[in-house]
Amino acid sequence: MKKNIGMLALIMCGICLIPACTNPPIFAAIEQEVQLKNASIKSFVYKMVRLENTLFAANGALFKKELGDIRKWEPIREVDDYGRCIGLAEDDANLYGLFGDNGSFKVYKADKHGANWPAVPCMDSADFLAGTKIVFAADTGSKKMYVLSGASAGTNWSLPDKVIPVGAAGVYCLLGNGLYTEAGALVNESPTTDLKGICEGPGNAVFVLDAANLYCYTGSVWSKIPHKVESPQSITYLPRKQLVLIGGKNGYGEIKLKEGADLAKAERVSAGAEGSSIPQKNYDQYKNSVGKWLLNPIMAFDYENTDKNGYIIYAGALDPNATYSGLWGFYYDNQIEWNRE
Repeated sequence: MKKNIGMLALIMCGICLIPACTNPPIFAAIEQEVQLKNASIKSFVYKMVRLENTLFAANGALFKKELGDIRKWEPIREVDDYGRCIGLAEDDANLYGLFGDNGSFKVYKADKHGANWPAVPCMDSADFLAGTKIVFAADTGSKKMYVLSGASAGTNWSLPDKVIPVGAAGVYCLLGNGLYTEAGALVNESPTTDLKGICEGPGNAVFVLDAANLYCYTGSVWSKIPHKVESPQSITYLPRKQLVLIGGKNGYGEIKLKEGADLAKAERVSAGAEGSSIPQKNYDQYKNSVGKWLLNPIMAFDYENTDKNGYIIYAGALDPNATYSGLWGFYYDNQIEWNRE
């Protein structure tokens, strides 16, 4: 009798093991949908920038690839004598990097190919670097903001007390208490609290993100729309789809422009709906991958000299158990799936 009970137990164990062999755990569902690439940019992604048709990304080391290339990123600076790269910026002609370790960082400047890296001479240390067109760097310890390019290059201005820099885009710098010009003047009617990010918009406009709303400033007029993204972290603009993408706690939200940069006439778009950057046929794969994770940063680019639909989206994914953390990419229509970079 005991022998029969033992045999029955073995049979039941075997039955229980069959589903375990044929149905992988839920956390691996993404790998059932696509064959994942070996990641070339892992862990936390500090920053991405585009300089002409070259993309640069930093996760401590520094990488580059050409716009539209779906192959691996090329490492161009490992963590070396300069230390880790934790910031990038560009001014249409030069690449800037923030390098260092152990709380000591400096800004270095390279050519548009990411080669040759002399230190920027106007400051001894920095802990913030950002910008497109005009590059800003800050030493928050000494409460100084430095302008490294543009008409005000070589000047500096004082940061307000207890205020830290958030980002920069176009000709503006975003601090924790508002949007500032390169001369250090607070823009009239700027939002002033819970500021999360900034990016370039159509024309000379910039988009500014806070915890509840997306704002647009055209240089003279502000407009806004509630974005309803939980824990917003980062922002980018996709010109070809006229979409503002907002990375948050679970994937990204989308705001569709209807009449230029006027957000009063914009609308929120659901993932996979008409007008979304996520095709309906790709919705489930999105929800089982980057749609589950906190995304920071997020960057979007149009393909150049291609059909009217081509675009690319990159996102720095932060998986709670770090399994899939790193840079992910989506290429419409060369790789219509989210996959590791």
